[in-house]
Amino acid sequence: MALTTSQNLSKFPPSVRSHLTQVYWTLLFSVLSMSAGLSLHLYTSIGYTIFPQLLVPLFILLTTFYPRKSETEKTRKYLLYCLCTSIGCELGPLIEVTLETDPFILLTAVSGTGVVFLCFTGAAIVAERKSYLFLGGFLSSMLSVLVWFSLLSFLVPVKVEQYVQLYVGLLVFTGYVLYDTQLMIEKAYHGSSDVVTDAVMLFYDCVAIFVRILVVLMKNFRKQEEKEKRRKK
Repeated sequence: MALTTSQNLSKFPPSVRSHLTQVYWTLLFSVLSMSAGLSLHLYTSIGYTIFPQLLVPLFILLTTFYPRKSETEKTRKYLLYCLCTSIGCELGPLIEVTLETDPFILLTAVSGTGVVFLCFTGAAIVAERKSYLFLGGFLSSMLSVLVWFSLLSFLVPVKVEQYVQLYVGLLVFTGYVLYDTQLMIEKAYHGSSDVVTDAVMLFYDCVAIFVRILVVLMKNFRKQEEKEKRRKK
């Protein structure tokens, strides 16, 4: 697998390889920034305040609409890292509950997310060019279904909506890792080198996968606890 990956990477033009390297380094620092936000919540409980809920939309807008020029790339990266830190603060309460329940659940979710992301982004890199771009329309449609299910749940609470959001959502965002990786490569082939935008898309995919894996593990853990309590009775 590693040999195949290196052979396929060597086929990329230097500009594409350089772009991929910058994107994945930016993604790594984005994940570290989110981890810093999580740590900040654990020490200050800032996730229970309104500040992360205000900062996340603000930094999303700034990251999205800030002028996309080579001169502003560093500023946009700093805005991205601020966004990731704010997202980490917002996810803090969920992580806190997980740690209080069983720290091993968090470790499993982190490692599971890492394995899923690395396998699927690696598969997109070594695969034939444009082979997964056909997923774009299907994934967009499925994402729309998830949004409609969320809106419907506000009007009519449906228990199945939770399972759809978790399991179908997990499949959708796993597919987006394939699609976004190949889309990033194709844009790089055509001269687009927007590192921040590509890193943001992959970061959103990672977070969406991580949260769903974490919630699924938490639900399974609590179901197992309930079964054990019933057996003891």
